[in-house]
Amino acid sequence: AARCLPMTAVNVGDRIVVGRAGTRVFPPEAEHRKHAPGRALAAPFRFEVFGITGVAEPPPAIGDGGAWDALTYAWRLRRWVADVDARASVAGEAFDARVYVVARKPESEVRSRVEGRSEHGGWVGLVEVELAPDMADLALSVVAHEMLHTLGAEDHYDAAGALRVPEGLAEPSREPLYPQRFAEVMARGRAIAVGRETLLESLEELAVGPSTAREIGWVPTETGAERQETGNRK
Repeated sequence: AARCLPMTAVNVGDRIVVGRAGTRVFPPEAEHRKHAPGRALAAPFRFEVFGITGVAEPPPAIGDGGAWDALTYAWRLRRWVADVDARASVAGEAFDARVYVVARKPESEVRSRVEGRSEHGGWVGLVEVELAPDMADLALSVVAHEMLHTLGAEDHYDAAGALRVPEGLAEPSREPLYPQRFAEVMARGRAIAVGRETLLESLEELAVGPSTAREIGWVPTETGAERQETGNRK
């Protein structure tokens, strides 16, 4: 089933810092090394960028629900992706996952929007963004979010869009717990107090938390016996 990151609206007056030379820019190698120091890969991901290319039509919208809507959406998405791949000379079968970014001009001078959706454990992620000058980092954080969905990561926010604790915290063992220094990549914001969070301001704030690291296989998942043993020690 497709997973959708809820639409995020950002006032133009909000401070969204565009990535710049010398910033942290969410290096996957450093994040992997943090969770698996003894067995970290030199390059846990390999990226290849294609485009910019035009499209014949916008990406398909997700239906209201039901098996027929899901089948129709999957067929329309496959057809849309095949057309984009042909235009951009992408050999889709050569990649484990692909994330497509569709950019357009903002419809409003006050607010810009970014939305992502992907299949959990699937092969395609899709990000649509009204690309104002101050939206680059937020759009790229959604790209990272959708890419990790294809690797098995779960959303770490609730139905109302609020991050879940502790899964939605990048540093759930931090003392004091708040404010968090980083925004967990599968949540929507950076927790600054109980029940309060703020939108990502730059890619320097983005991080992979322990829950996401387990879900994408960077660290082993605890067995039931191990969880019971941990609980007994507490």
